[in-house]
Amino acid sequence: MASAAAGGMQQSVISIGTAQGTENGASQLAAELHPEVVALLTRIYQRASNSESSSKALVFGDTQRLLSVPPRLTTIRINPLKLTREKAKAAIEYHFHKLNETVVMTPHPELIDILTVPVTGPHPITASGKTVLVDRTCGSAVLRGAPVFAAGVVSADQTISPGDSVSVWIALTASDETPSNQTTKATDSKSLDSSSPPPQQRVLIGSGASLLSADAMNNKTWKRPAATESGGSSGGAAAAASGSTAVGVRAVQLNEVLYKSPSFYALERGCTCGCGITTPGTVLIQNLPSALAALALGITSTATSCGERVLDMCAAPGGKTTHIASLLSLKQSVASGGDSKFTAQSDVAGRNVLVAFESNPLRCASLKRLLSDWTTASDSREFTSPSVHVIGADSLSALDASDSKKSFDPTSGSFAPASFDRILLDPPCSGLGQRPHFSAGGQTVSALRGRAMYQRKLMTIAYQLLRPVRTVSSVDVKSSSGADVDSSDTGGVLVYSTCTLSVFENESNVAWFLKTYPDMKLMYVATSRHSHL
Repeated sequence: MASAAAGGMQQSVISIGTAQGTENGASQLAAELHPEVVALLTRIYQRASNSESSSKALVFGDTQRLLSVPPRLTTIRINPLKLTREKAKAAIEYHFHKLNETVVMTPHPELIDILTVPVTGPHPITASGKTVLVDRTCGSAVLRGAPVFAAGVVSADQTISPGDSVSVWIALTASDETPSNQTTKATDSKSLDSSSPPPQQRVLIGSGASLLSADAMNNKTWKRPAATESGGSSGGAAAAASGSTAVGVRAVQLNEVLYKSPSFYALERGCTCGCGITTPGTVLIQNLPSALAALALGITSTATSCGERVLDMCAAPGGKTTHIASLLSLKQSVASGGDSKFTAQSDVAGRNVLVAFESNPLRCASLKRLLSDWTTASDSREFTSPSVHVIGADSLSALDASDSKKSFDPTSGSFAPASFDRILLDPPCSGLGQRPHFSAGGQTVSALRGRAMYQRKLMTIAYQLLRPVRTVSSVDVKSSSGADVDSSDTGGVLVYSTCTLSVFENESNVAWFLKTYPDMKLMYVATSRHSHL
């Protein structure tokens, strides 16, 4: 950390893994966590280091520093209903070739719907020109390869005009994250540039040319361009003179970035560059653990039976949900001999069913659009779509324990016990494991315990909705949907996943669940090749 005093005010500029440092360097910024949480996790790491099974010392400070930098790999999940991984790789390479960019992609050795791209950095940045300040969400996305969108700008130097050289900083403090339409003395009084370090803690993440004026960024008067942005540098500039207000407008064309990862923004939404990825729902940037969560459910197309019922209890934003839908499509198509006569709107006996809960209306609408994109096969690939139903409610209301004989209606939002064969529970959590991650100072130990209690309520509902283990004595025994169950039936599968480091939300919750429901057993999930994709 470099510090200097000017005008009687202590100023602080923070660098993340500077050009002279590394991820473990002394210049590395550590993610801001509440002191209680740091103390707790430090003690847990120390206990783990002292255990007989530990082969090396574990220091939480190392993890805390790594949280503030992006992962070393960007992972791209391919929708096998639209493209094979080989064709997708060729299309993506063509796309970036058209942009005069070179992208090195490697097929994942185990998961054959995944491509990986290395993230490089930290790279040196010249802090020059005027200042654009972005919020932590925007800054984290930029460090993962996203553009600087106008919606993420907190404030901009009042003298900025389109084409001006600017430096992009992440605001780390609450005072920095004042809404930009509320003019502050700091931005009115003078410009913030490299010769005058900002008065609050900020992280320099890039530099480039502004695509918008300060007025457009500070007062949110930017507009969406008439044509869909293709990912080029002109999109933000064109936006300033166009029609309706909307998100998705670029504020800065970056020339230097602290961590370099290619932007898949245009490819995720369907591209017009001629690469062949023309529709949304073909590729998705998804963290590798998120991709593993859906695979852990054990949905494989090698099984001959169909009619499985899968529940996603906390579905939005929908990455895992779309993965489940793709896997169910593949399973159904193999089992039915590739027959594609079923449509996404009709429920036919023996058809795979996916029910997804999301209580937030806006996220629910977005989830429906995403699922529609991901369950539509390309013209050249025929698959049977599962029956997909999005329920706009909290999944705490999913159980109807009053009627164990209640018939299964995937649109009802209320289900009898033992209605589902597989359940994914990815509950709202503290998110302390997200990378890059800068501040969770408000997450106290008490708050983490409170989240864990809510998660246990969801786990209880999941247990009751899950198909139990059966003692099979006849070939006439059926699954929850009526499909035959063989003598090796081990009951339903529940996958519980979070994106946090909190022991209350992870290990403690799992230990409580296994003690409360002793008929549930931990499963080992092998990382075998999923050749059915």
